[in-house]
Amino acid sequence: MYFMKELFQSSPHFSSYYAGYCERLCQLLHCLNREILMKIVDEIWNKISEGETLFLAGNGGSSTVLSHWVNDLVVGNYITNCAPIRAINLSDNQAVVTALGNDEGYENVFVGQLRALAKKGDLFIVMSVSGNSPNIIKAVEWSKEHGIVTVGIAGCNGGKLLSMCDYGLLVESTKDEYGPVEDVFCIITHIISTYLAQKRGKNLYH
Repeated sequence: MYFMKELFQSSPHFSSYYAGYCERLCQLLHCLNREILMKIVDEIWNKISEGETLFLAGNGGSSTVLSHWVNDLVVGNYITNCAPIRAINLSDNQAVVTALGNDEGYENVFVGQLRALAKKGDLFIVMSVSGNSPNIIKAVEWSKEHGIVTVGIAGCNGGKLLSMCDYGLLVESTKDEYGPVEDVFCIITHIISTYLAQKRGKNLYH
């Protein structure tokens, strides 16, 4: 089954396509394993409370979701006289990413940064629609070997990723639902960020 293809073929006009997309997005959100999501949020809370660093990694659209999340964690969660959240998206430095890709291969663009920046006790959060991206898989393997807690959030059937991670959250989807899955990624980060900000005592208005 390819949900997006079937939705398009069954929609006589954009309005029905829009309605079907929104309905599917709600379905994907409601089907998330909330117990696992709660454990992920608890782990994030513990790591930021301990002053550890959150490292994030993803490709393409997932990477831009994580760039946005860093903004929400570092800036949106900043509180005067309160320890800031340390969060880094490993695809944001184009010089480092392209140098590693050129010198060591694209599958090492995240490992090459983790080995320089990460330490035991940090948290590594990855997002991948397929769950099979080689650079993500390799970085998770490296992290687990070096005492870094891993969180994987993936679409489709989870691919190789979810079974490897300490915490794995599945956005179960068909293979052509990159848009809806990445929408869910973004919504998850907003829910977590706003929850953490208010838990830390920050108002969400200026």
